[in-house]
Amino acid sequence: MIQISIGIAAIGLGFVGIGLGFFFGKLLEGIARNPGAMAEMNRFVFLGFALIETIAIYILVLAFLLYGKI
Repeated sequence: MIQISIGIAAIGLGFVGIGLGFFFGKLLEGIARNPGAMAEMNRFVFLGFALIETIAIYILVLAFLLYGKI
């Protein structure tokens, strides 16, 4: 039963990858449409990337807790 829970948590990591691809794809689309706004967009890039990666870290911690390694 624990393996199923860890597998479900691992599916969440796939969604994080999809979110990162969507995030950076839209960022590049916005820069292509308005290159002058690149400096303003770069301020939010690191914040958005950090928030998305935080979700991945929480999922990994949850998987390790379920497995009993921590």
